[in-house]
Amino acid sequence: MSDVSGASEALSQRDADSQRYKVHVVGTANRTEKTRSEWHADGVGFPAFCYVDEVLELKAKVRLDYYLEHPALAQFSSLGLTNPALILWELVPYSFVVDWFLPVGNWISAFDADFGWRFRAGTRSTMGKYTRKNSIMMVSDDAGDPRDAITGNSVVGSAKAFAMNRGLYYSSPLPRIPTFKNPFSSAHVANGIALLTNAFDLLGSIRVR
Repeated sequence: MSDVSGASEALSQRDADSQRYKVHVVGTANRTEKTRSEWHADGVGFPAFCYVDEVLELKAKVRLDYYLEHPALAQFSSLGLTNPALILWELVPYSFVVDWFLPVGNWISAFDADFGWRFRAGTRSTMGKYTRKNSIMMVSDDAGDPRDAITGNSVVGSAKAFAMNRGLYYSSPLPRIPTFKNPFSSAHVANGIALLTNAFDLLGSIRVR
């Protein structure tokens, strides 16, 4: 908090020309879905084992540019003095547990994130890539599991699709209502381990004292 306060104070004491101080924020999101379908087919003229692999990649990127307009207001916002709703939420018992599954705290804090800054421009880019590969493998007639008796490739096919879209923001976007997130993602697991480690260290220091 002291570092943020000192930086904001230094900016506020310098030239008040808002064109000289600008900042950009970037947010990205990636999602990949992989599926495989497989079955034993008898209606293709010969005993065969079929499988289809599908991969769907989705990416999104948002960039927002701002000019510093009111350094004092930006300073108060960075110190958490302009958003009483966030303070009330943090005072709610076990609110951090709710934030683990539903990021309410992040949603509330976003409402005053641009206080003191004037919106300049913004872009939103989305990309989707789809890949599909399907194969029909010849198998022997007496195989118990057709995957154990593949004799060779018969038919192999593939398909690809790609789409990209880009849009502009003409004003600072408002945060969307939060949605549930995966509590077992790698980032969540790492955070949980760090919290548990700190808790055990604190308990150990208390016992030593």
